[in-house]
Amino acid sequence: YQNVEQGIRPDISNLPLFIQEFFNKCWSNDPMKRATFDDIIDMLSYSQFYSFFNVNNDEVFNYECICNDFSIVDKFVEMFDYDEAIEKENYYDIYFYGTIHMIENPKYYDKRKAFKYIKFAADKGCADAMLKYSQILSIEQNDENKSEVAKYLKMAADNGNTDAMFSYSYELLTGKEIPLNKKEGIEYLKKAADLGNKNAIDTYGSYLYKGELIDKNLKEAAKYLKKSADLFNID
Repeated sequence: YQNVEQGIRPDISNLPLFIQEFFNKCWSNDPMKRATFDDIIDMLSYSQFYSFFNVNNDEVFNYECICNDFSIVDKFVEMFDYDEAIEKENYYDIYFYGTIHMIENPKYYDKRKAFKYIKFAADKGCADAMLKYSQILSIEQNDENKSEVAKYLKMAADNGNTDAMFSYSYELLTGKEIPLNKKEGIEYLKKAADLGNKNAIDTYGSYLYKGELIDKNLKEAAKYLKKSADLFNID
């Protein structure tokens, strides 16, 4: 408290400039210069914040649906320029725009548009879009989609999306939708765990502890399970 009163703030010099400016405005000592809630909503409407903080779009949309307040979405839609996004190769914005059309609200919901923009972003290399598109295809429950579900899920995993790595590892380890491949499944699971995916850390640690699918290793199990406990704030 005394540090705050004296204007002492954490060192954020290693963060991107737009994040530094955001934090500095939020914790300004001068109330007149401090960001208002409307200011914060405006700032958070930029997709770069979603990317930097790894924000889950579904959680944001669900929260806004519960509150019946679509300020962030409205602001993004107002600012979105499809041609500009293509020109700047900002495929995350196109993906984000597609997910907006999945909101179960008459103002936004348009399944055709959602599929179109999400698939376009996925095919252009957006890992989040690849994962979302595989999930969409999976929900459709069409036998013809099975190979596409696996294709886009693997694409997302290979492009660094840890949620996709965890999901793809499950498919490889169970063999329900794609051919069983336990060795490759464990490799994807471990990679997701080492990159910080909470579910993967917990699952991989459990496998090591039980000797399930991989050789039992209590020392390694303890390392992963402790990390899992720390992430989930378990005492």
